Amino acid sequence: MANSMVPTLLHRLVLVLLLLLLPVLNSGQAEGCATPAAAARRGTSLRSQAGALLHWKSSVKYSSKHQLGTWGDDGMYPCNWTGITCGDTLSRRGTMGKVITGISLDGAGIAGRLDKLRFQSLPYLVNLDLSDNYHLSGAIPPGIGSLSMLSTLNFSGDQLSGHIPASFCNLGQLTGMDLSSNNLTGQIPPALGVIAFMICRKKVPQNTDVVRKRDVFSVWSFDGRIAFEDIINATDNFDKKHCIGEGSYGSVYKAELQDEQVVAVKKLHAGDEEAHDEERFRHEIQMLTTIRQRSIVKLYGYCSHPRFRFLVCQYIERGNLASTLRNEELAIQFHWQRRTALIRDLAQAIAYLHHDVHPPIIHRDITSRNILLDTDFKAFVLDFGIARMLKPDSSNWSALAGTHGYIAPECSYTSLITEKCDVYSFGVVVLEVLMGKHPGDLQAFHSSLEDQFLLEEILDKRLPQPEAGEEEVRRCISVAFECLTPSPKERPTMLKVYRDLSI
Repeated sequence: MANSMVPTLLHRLVLVLLLLLLPVLNSGQAEGCATPAAAARRGTSLRSQAGALLHWKSSVKYSSKHQLGTWGDDGMYPCNWTGITCGDTLSRRGTMGKVITGISLDGAGIAGRLDKLRFQSLPYLVNLDLSDNYHLSGAIPPGIGSLSMLSTLNFSGDQLSGHIPASFCNLGQLTGMDLSSNNLTGQIPPALGVIAFMICRKKVPQNTDVVRKRDVFSVWSFDGRIAFEDIINATDNFDKKHCIGEGSYGSVYKAELQDEQVVAVKKLHAGDEEAHDEERFRHEIQMLTTIRQRSIVKLYGYCSHPRFRFLVCQYIERGNLASTLRNEELAIQFHWQRRTALIRDLAQAIAYLHHDVHPPIIHRDITSRNILLDTDFKAFVLDFGIARMLKPDSSNWSALAGTHGYIAPECSYTSLITEKCDVYSFGVVVLEVLMGKHPGDLQAFHSSLEDQFLLEEILDKRLPQPEAGEEEVRRCISVAFECLTPSPKERPTMLKVYRDLSI
């Protein structure tokens, strides 16, 4: 097996893809690759995880007093240390406990050896970013293969050397990886099969940090084959003939790549975000690519370039919910069982964003146009997290392009956006699915209904009245009205909504 050298300066994206990611195109299990056992995580206490970090800290030097310098100040509780993220885990006894799930020390001025870090003592890691530590050297230790839960890995811009360990094949959950600008040899173990992120830095003057940060473009994908030029060629430089929709944040293009793989490309509108913080933008994107929920559109990667920025997403065949409801033929195929299943799946997806992602993601623009359907009428939530990614410090709804008819009433008198705003918007969408059209003025609609009303008064008349599923339809209506309660404090959480719909 021939060795491949990853050069310190990457001049051409093609070169990077050939040298670093070509082995990913193969499939199958690498020879000698063992599946890590969950038992390896048992018995790894938070204290022992903290001890592994403090042991590594003692072996390296660091210039940023706000990073490693804070470690150990409050004893052996690492969840308050700078650059460390913790999450909850459930023990076999049914008790909750904290574990270290993330290390983010990019640009922390660390000088020392990576192989002094005992990865075996950090088995719960999901995100690991040690990029741009120009004096972090040594080899990638084989123990990194014990991180079976790892989702994103970034060692770019370090001074790592040696052979890429074969234990990489154990990183079965990996969706994002960047090893560029190091001196590594060898191949990515083919058993990975899922490599999600590659960065190419164009050559720029060394003394112009601003230019260097602005003249960066990055593209990554779930299989390592999507490249900047592929997207440009597949869309004929974003020709209108490939445009399949427009939304609050940009235009969406259908792109068929050379391997016949089809993706959706959202070209973001130019605006205030042009003076963006590239590092923050990348951090947000990396976080969003770790989102994996069956009813949420997968974000494969992005490109950030002085001319434009775009997101590379999963392509969903049928189009959005609004267009399906307007189409007489499709609306009839979209029967009650499919509609109630969609409502339940949508509730689960939003509950995931609110309760299972840290920090929580408020969608801010849940509408029938931002819900896509596949050929089986399964729902997929679109545009999650984009508002926060583009304008993370803004709390003004109008600036975040909320859609009239779906915006919670409190947004007219307060700038505070909470999860309850999403709950309200969800309630509107539920009524829209059941009625076959937007309910219009919600206050007038609500007041027009008596305390006791017939289903046929509000349900989509293009479908026969539900029989076997009538109780489920009634439950959906009841939940919708709870979500539309004027007071945000009295609205249920999305977790409660999902549980109520799943009875």
